[in-house]
Amino acid sequence: MAEHGTHSRYTDRKDPCRCQERRYASAAFGLGYIRSTSSGASSLFYIADTASVPALPGETGTASVYLRANVARSTILTLRYYTSGGATSGTFVSAASKTSTSAWVSYTVTGLAPATTASLAVFVTSTGSVSGNFTYADNALLTKTSTVLPYFDGDNADDANHVFEWTGSPANSISIRRTYTLLTQRILEIVADHANPEVTISGLRWNAQEDPTLAASLDVQDRVRVEFKGVSQDSRIIGIKHTSDRSAA
Repeated sequence: MAEHGTHSRYTDRKDPCRCQERRYASAAFGLGYIRSTSSGASSLFYIADTASVPALPGETGTASVYLRANVARSTILTLRYYTSGGATSGTFVSAASKTSTSAWVSYTVTGLAPATTASLAVFVTSTGSVSGNFTYADNALLTKTSTVLPYFDGDNADDANHVFEWTGSPANSISIRRTYTLLTQRILEIVADHANPEVTISGLRWNAQEDPTLAASLDVQDRVRVEFKGVSQDSRIIGIKHTSDRSAA
């Protein structure tokens, strides 16, 4: 797609605003920061173009980016959907906000892909520019969610609930965060269930001389209640073994 001005990619990340990822996301575009140089009064550059970002109808997408510029000027972030033929099917824009010369400013936009959507693009537009002005962009993020999420990419260290990976070349492809929250939760539940194991009585030895009448009445399949050291257990007799004490003659 056409781009107004030029941009350069820097791989020595210097962004002090990099956030730690904390919540669910599906995919992100990880980059070093880029610098776009304006060639006129209106500057436009792409964070993601249609060649790299397929989209499906009905999907919600949220894009965000941190911007900084050499001159403060009104800037918006745009999420635009396209048909398979390249026609615009929907456009969503962020609130206009001025860039800063000393701090990173966050821009966010959310949109719902129309029925004819096949791809999307995310781009930055600034007005009030003059040729030679430039804008830095960093921590660009595009997720299939309805809310903006803290930045992550494939270089993030795996944690207890997530695995992070690049789908292609590091710092130049989509990142995936695989969420294992449900699995982790189930493991914790299993551990909790077995934190205080219950004692199960599988057999007992009883002196029939304590109650000869009761001993004579017991038979296989009879139901009994066994109590032992605070454990009370309803059981069924599945076998009886008789032994004798020959010393007691």
